Amino acid sequence: MKQLTFLFLFICGLAQAQVVNIPDTNFKNTLLAASAGNNTAKDQNGVSIVIDTNGDSEIQVSEALTVYELDVINSGIDDLTGIEAFTNLTDLLCDQNNLDVLDVSALTELLNLTCSANNLTELDLSDNPNLEFVWALSNPLTFMNVKNGNTFDPFEIGTGTWMEMWANLPDDCYVCADESEIEDIDEFLNDIGTGKHVSSYCTVTPGGDYNTITGQMLFDVDNDGSCDGVEFPQPYIRMDLTDGTETGASFTDDTGEYLFYTQEGTFTLTPNFENMEFFTITPTTASVTFPVVDNSVEVIDFCIAANGVHPDLEIVIAPLLPARPGFEATYKIVYRNKGNQAITQTDGVNFYFQDNFMDFVSATETPDSQSEGVLRWDYEDLLPFEERSIVVTMDINPPTDPDNPVNIDDILLFEAIIQPLAGDETIEDNTYIHSQTVVGAFDPNDILCLEGDIEDPVNIGEQLHYLVRFENTGNFPAENVVVTMEINSQQFDPETVLLLNASHGVEARLVGNVAEFFFQDIQLASGGHGNILLAVETLNSLQEGDAVMNKAAIYFDYNAPITTNEASTLFEATMSTQDPELNAGIKVYPNPARDVVTITSSTLMNSIEWYDVSGRLLRLHLVDSQETQLDVSKQATGVYFIKINTPQGSIVKKLIKQ
Repeated sequence: MKQLTFLFLFICGLAQAQVVNIPDTNFKNTLLAASAGNNTAKDQNGVSIVIDTNGDSEIQVSEALTVYELDVINSGIDDLTGIEAFTNLTDLLCDQNNLDVLDVSALTELLNLTCSANNLTELDLSDNPNLEFVWALSNPLTFMNVKNGNTFDPFEIGTGTWMEMWANLPDDCYVCADESEIEDIDEFLNDIGTGKHVSSYCTVTPGGDYNTITGQMLFDVDNDGSCDGVEFPQPYIRMDLTDGTETGASFTDDTGEYLFYTQEGTFTLTPNFENMEFFTITPTTASVTFPVVDNSVEVIDFCIAANGVHPDLEIVIAPLLPARPGFEATYKIVYRNKGNQAITQTDGVNFYFQDNFMDFVSATETPDSQSEGVLRWDYEDLLPFEERSIVVTMDINPPTDPDNPVNIDDILLFEAIIQPLAGDETIEDNTYIHSQTVVGAFDPNDILCLEGDIEDPVNIGEQLHYLVRFENTGNFPAENVVVTMEINSQQFDPETVLLLNASHGVEARLVGNVAEFFFQDIQLASGGHGNILLAVETLNSLQEGDAVMNKAAIYFDYNAPITTNEASTLFEATMSTQDPELNAGIKVYPNPARDVVTITSSTLMNSIEWYDVSGRLLRLHLVDSQETQLDVSKQATGVYFIKINTPQGSIVKKLIKQ
């Protein structure tokens, strides 16, 4: 008897589990009222049918699967929960109800959808790759996602047209579409003069089906010829991909992983980073063939090992918050190992600032030593490809400071040096000099060329560094942030784009000449900040007098993008005409010199810049006096130019080092 009771309960429970949960009474009653005479539901042959065939006043999953067309127009429905069981639906008509939410993600066979005259603010059709027709007029839509891998023509006229659909969307609606559709949709929307915005950046992955190539870039720390032990993945290493026609790149994330999303074809993978000759890479390249698009995943890891002994360090200063009189400013010191040796150094990171114009407040890492105008940090085991950063906060003097007031348009100077210098392969980038203009108001979403508005023509063909800063100015956390930059191939070489640092975990890639940075699930609070630091080389074909420019677009969730300012840099000689009176008041002696040079001025000196004969800036010395002495004993024998900067102007003197 107990066994029979158990079996009965089991069968009843199974039957109960097959009942579709439909909490909205009007929706359920409409389904139960379906008959051969009212056209509410139709089968695969287009014949009107009864859904509740067993007459139990419930809808079983098996009954839902018999429905291919469903018409619940003007039925007083508030909630369509339960529609997910109707997975064979090709047509769903639910206009003129009270729907706030419409989830059709389970209806992958859907061809036609009409949902006009509801209360929908979002419509996500990303899981409906077969969709041919949508009618969603008279909804307060702010977001519509048609990124589903199904390419359609927005200009097609007639049955199944999208034209009126696009034309009647609210002007503030953000449309997410497949990359292949954006140009056509944009063209149409521009023609009809709407304010709607279209992009593919609502998700990192493509719409519809695709294949994936992924893997890790690992550094062989113990140099044993393999990466099967305790190896260290590193972020921001670039991997290139080509199918012979189109090219792209992916940068490794915090776990050392790269990602490419592809269609069918044969693809070649090639690591691409600075100082490739310092390393051996296994494999040097890799080939992947996908005969079809079936969501296949190919995993290929790359092992990088040292080739010889090549120490090479780099340091950059990136201003995160601008300098304003009387306010705090923040600076990110980014240093990284471009060589192939792990390096440890006492007082390795040195940050120089004008102590008379600002006060040190704090740093994300406590300095290991500190003196007037300089902060120093030790670092240990800085691995090849590794980058680290320190954020420093300074309190800028107000205009009312009795001794050293700071005003808008004043120039503040900073210098960062990473040691050791001896033996470094490219000693020039062990020193970074940053000149910052003091501002009043500022735009929190901007782009900045760290080299400034003017760069010496001798540096044509070299890297320019760009900092993109973004802030959530809304009143709710941003779940995702996307930053894009179109690299002008007439001014820059997109093949040289490097990601140096990011404030949060980022998935970065280069599609053609467009750099894309995806901050997924960043949850950036209202007022929260983020940033990206990257570098790209200018073309060698540029001439003196040419200017280069970059700007960025910043997407916060499903809002239209914020377009930043244009960061323009002019290649123009910086050492030009002299002021005779100022020149006469400045003395440099002895000249030639062997050990110590004394510089005196009839006016206050702010800084002294050292240039070699090719015009390359070597060092910056911050001063605040009318006399200073400089040790030149370690400089190589030769001719140098010294630029002395004062409030009245700048003077250039030639110095011979014996």
